[in-house]
Amino acid sequence: MKSLPALVCFMAILFHHTGISQRMEPAFVGGTGAQSAEAPAITVLALDRDMHTMVPPPSGSPLLNPTANIDVTYIGFSGEAQTAFQYAVDIWEGLITSSEVIKVTARWTVLSPGVLGSASAASVWRDFGGGAMPGTWYPQALAEALLSGSLNHPDSSDINANFNSNFPNWYFGTDGNPPPGEYDFVTVVLHELGHGLGFFGSMSVSGGTGSWGAGTGFPFIYDRFAENGSNQQLINTSIFPNPSTALGTQLTSNNIFFDGPNATPANGGTPPKLYCPGAWNSGSSFSHLDETTYPAGNPHSLMTPMVGTAEAIHSPGAVSLAMFEDWGWSTTPPPPSNIKWEERFLTTTIPPGWRVVDNDGSGGAYDFVQLVAFTSGDTVRPQIGASFWYSNFTNANGSGSIDEWLIGPRVADIIAGDSLYFYAGAIGDLYDDSLRVFISTTDSALGSFTNEIGYFRVDGPVGSWHMYGFDLSKFAGEDIFVAVNYFIVDGGPVGTHSDNVWVDHFLITTDATTSVDDGVAETPRTFLLRQNYPNPFNPTTEIEYELVSQARVRIDVTNALGQQVSVLDEGEKSAGIHRVSFDATGLAAGVYFYRMMAHGVVQTRKMVLLR
Repeated sequence: MKSLPALVCFMAILFHHTGISQRMEPAFVGGTGAQSAEAPAITVLALDRDMHTMVPPPSGSPLLNPTANIDVTYIGFSGEAQTAFQYAVDIWEGLITSSEVIKVTARWTVLSPGVLGSASAASVWRDFGGGAMPGTWYPQALAEALLSGSLNHPDSSDINANFNSNFPNWYFGTDGNPPPGEYDFVTVVLHELGHGLGFFGSMSVSGGTGSWGAGTGFPFIYDRFAENGSNQQLINTSIFPNPSTALGTQLTSNNIFFDGPNATPANGGTPPKLYCPGAWNSGSSFSHLDETTYPAGNPHSLMTPMVGTAEAIHSPGAVSLAMFEDWGWSTTPPPPSNIKWEERFLTTTIPPGWRVVDNDGSGGAYDFVQLVAFTSGDTVRPQIGASFWYSNFTNANGSGSIDEWLIGPRVADIIAGDSLYFYAGAIGDLYDDSLRVFISTTDSALGSFTNEIGYFRVDGPVGSWHMYGFDLSKFAGEDIFVAVNYFIVDGGPVGTHSDNVWVDHFLITTDATTSVDDGVAETPRTFLLRQNYPNPFNPTTEIEYELVSQARVRIDVTNALGQQVSVLDEGEKSAGIHRVSFDATGLAAGVYFYRMMAHGVVQTRKMVLLR
């Protein structure tokens, strides 16, 4: 790329939704004042660009015990399309809570060229009781969850969804590994179901005039949390009359946020940013999270307005789920965290203990930035927080060498099974960028980093983030310092091996389990994937899993980049305890993940291959 960053922003449009029209007949369920209206339908369009990113599904308890029942009527789906759709349904069933069956009508049908799918709540309701905020429209499924009763006919849908049968590039696998040029169907279904469950508002702009409530004078529950960068609520008519050009100006300001009591803490203490670009787009604006704030590969990117090829997002992310809680949904708590140390760079100030070293004498090193924008229109935003680290070819010395160091603070008490992860990205085109990873067990002086644990080429494309993982078991019993070295020979403006690289979000996880066999015969009580033994291992290890009943099972293995390396078991299995072996001969040392999918349950565990 060899282009210097400039303050130029590029946004692609992917989503379109129709306007809302009222259907104001009274409904005498949940109170004599209950009323309903139509909800907007939102369509997702294709972005023809390979992203090569994967956000994994939630693992552990949320999927072991579903807390909602989503009943789908499939019309026209092939077997593989229905399987992928049901996989997305299973994820949502483990993340939200409702005593009422959520009915979805899903149609496999011809849509307009380039349209992947659409979905909408069947209706929105207000003043139905159930502890809901009065004078506020709620999506059908949420209204019934709050009421613990049905508001429409028992056979009627709560969510309507359509998916394009004419689209040639669907990927129907459930492994989160769509190949280049193909769109991950699970991702699209998860996204559209999220809209059907309530991820939409009523804000609109026409001819420069903004409005909300679709002429009813009542906001959607989503609307109530929207504010600008000055903390002014958009539905405050004393500031922004409804309708008004003042409101229209706000909605096209690229400065609108969702300030909810759950969402703001989940976003690191700042309200999540909504997608409200300078030109109003009736299909994308307001009813999505901001794409540049949550780019491809970000754990919160499912509900943004862009989906590319080779991009899999199999989790809504903590921010979106917190927004659901603010609307009134009860969401399932995540499993206990195995993170022992994490740095997300949540402010614009460099955290204590972090420093950079210009070891090549060029006069430049890593920069601590909030945005990198290129003259091409491409941008890089933080992977999760407010800032990240960035370096490029201009930091080469006169001999074309780049040797810049990013050094972190002390992390105490490493144990066997601990792993280091961080996110990085690069241009990934004509120029190679590489990073080396070092550990010091004494101090943070440059000469103390004598343990190299990684040396790799950083993947692109521009704007993307990729997770890289490294085993720390060999440092058990030690305190450590971590250093990431941007190391290039023949770099600089006329070199052939450097361009731009960015680094963010460091974490160390722990998994100290080393045995699963206590010699006592067991009767399975649930669907359970056990920790492999031995762990760490070289080159073979055993994996056991439990089935409480007969089920179709798949056990597969992926590397730290989410790429599948092996399928260990697949097919119909009887109830009981099963064992499979994994032979890692020929694979590089490092962290791998093995996953069980059975009867709607998805569980993932980590194992470490030593050499």
